Amino acid sequence: MDLSIVIVNWNTLDLLRDCLESVFKETAGIRFEVIVVDNGSTDGSIEMVKKDFPDVRLIENHENRGYSTANNQGIELAEGRYICLLNSDTVIIDNALAKLNQFLDGNAEAGAITCLLVNPDGSPQFGSALGETNLLYMLSVETGLYKKFPKSRVWGKPFLGYLDHSKTHELEVCPSAVITIRREVFENTGLLDENIFFGTIDWDYSLRMRRKGWKLFFLPEAKVLHYGGKSKDPIRKELLYKDYVSRFYYFWKHYGWVQMNMYRLLILLMSICKLVFIFPLMFYSKLSYGLGEKYEQAWNQRNKHLMRLQICLSWFDFK
Repeated sequence: MDLSIVIVNWNTLDLLRDCLESVFKETAGIRFEVIVVDNGSTDGSIEMVKKDFPDVRLIENHENRGYSTANNQGIELAEGRYICLLNSDTVIIDNALAKLNQFLDGNAEAGAITCLLVNPDGSPQFGSALGETNLLYMLSVETGLYKKFPKSRVWGKPFLGYLDHSKTHELEVCPSAVITIRREVFENTGLLDENIFFGTIDWDYSLRMRRKGWKLFFLPEAKVLHYGGKSKDPIRKELLYKDYVSRFYYFWKHYGWVQMNMYRLLILLMSICKLVFIFPLMFYSKLSYGLGEKYEQAWNQRNKHLMRLQICLSWFDFK
C-alpha cells in the first residue's frame, strides 16, 4: 500500500462527500486506502459514507474524541508506506496526493510534505507554508506586522512571505489541512499528542519531527482546494476555549511556563487594545448603518476578544 489517507470528520457531511469524491477521482498511479474517523456526527455523515463510499474504512466514535485522538485511531489502522492527514474541508486537484508521494519517494531526508492550498477562486491561500510558532511569530500575527512586512525574515516568518511560494522549499511547519508523513516518522517520533484536542496539532508535530532530525517540505506543484476559514458563523466559545488551551499547552510543553505566560500576557494586552477600538466602531456602525453586516462583524469581534480575556485569566494545570 503506497498511501493511507486519514480524514477526521465531525458534522461536515457535504464537505466530506466532496472531499471523498475528489480523492477517488483525482488520485491515480498509486495504491491507496481511505480511512474516515467520525467523531460522533449527527448529520448523517456515517450513513453517507457507508452508502456512497463502501470502500472507505470507517471508524465510528460515539463522541467527539478530538482531532489528535481521532487521527491516531486512523494512523494505527493505516497500512500505507506514507500516511496523509487530510481535512474534510478540502478538495484534491490534479493528482496532488500522488505528487506528494512521488516527492517523498525521491527524498529520503523528507519526513513530511505539504502542498499549495488554494481558495475556491484558485488564488493561493495564506497558511500553505508556516514558520515555527514562537513568541516572535505570535507578536507578528497579533500586531499584523506580518502583513505590513511580508518579505521581512523577522516579521514575515509566520507565513514565510520572504520565500518564493512558486518553488519547492523546506519549511518549519506543515499545516494540518494536508500533510503526508512517512511511516518511519511515526515510529521514530510517536503519534500525535492527545492532550491537544483541537488547534495546534500542526505546530506541535512539526516541531517534534524537526527535533528528531526530519525535514519538512512544501511542494507547490501539488494543489488542494481548502475551504478553511470561510465560515461566517459566530465564534463558538467552546471551540475558541479549546483552541487557546492548546496554544498555551504548546508554549508550556516546548518553551516552558515563562514563555507560556508571556504569550498569555500578549493575548491579554492585544485584546484590551482591540476592544478599546471595537466599542466605538460598534457605536459608529449602529448610527451609520443600523444593525447591519458591519455591526454584526464588530459584535463578533467584541465577543471574540472578551472570550480571549476570560481564557487568559483562567488557570491551566498542565502535566
